Amino acid sequence: MTESLDNKKSQNQPNFKIRLIEIKTFIHATESLEKIMSIFQDNFEKTDIQTNIEIDHCQGTHGQKISPLVIQFSTQKLIKQFLFFLKEKMTDQSKHQLNYEVDRRLDPKFKLFLRFDKQQAIMGQFSLVNHSDVFQIIIFFYNKNPKVPINSQYIKTYLRENGIILDV
Repeated sequence: MTESLDNKKSQNQPNFKIRLIEIKTFIHATESLEKIMSIFQDNFEKTDIQTNIEIDHCQGTHGQKISPLVIQFSTQKLIKQFLFFLKEKMTDQSKHQLNYEVDRRLDPKFKLFLRFDKQQAIMGQFSLVNHSDVFQIIIFFYNKNPKVPINSQYIKTYLRENGIILDV
């Protein structure tokens, strides 16, 4: 009897997962690609980073070299590893801040947009910011049960359970 009740309960709740985590930034001519990459290479297997990275080379408006960098994690193993990495690197202040800003940072397709100060990240701390010299991390949520829509409360609970947000 409890099995059927549990089954009914799970049918009335969204069943979602993270299907992709994407990290984006611009590496300017005055910045070191190695220094930027060390943030992630020190925490992930080198092969995991190299097989999921894309770097283009462009020129800025004044002829300076700019390299857009994109790293994607799409396997559940790497997504879990990245969530743990994010939990460890995010400052407590940023985790508290995110608790209040999830609705604002979540788009209608349930992509969560996080912007972290690039210079602080190089020094080992991920601090949420709204300025331009950032790493943008986009977390793509996927609802496996479209009959029950997900909302920001479910996502907040998920992030709380994974240590990405903290209550005050």
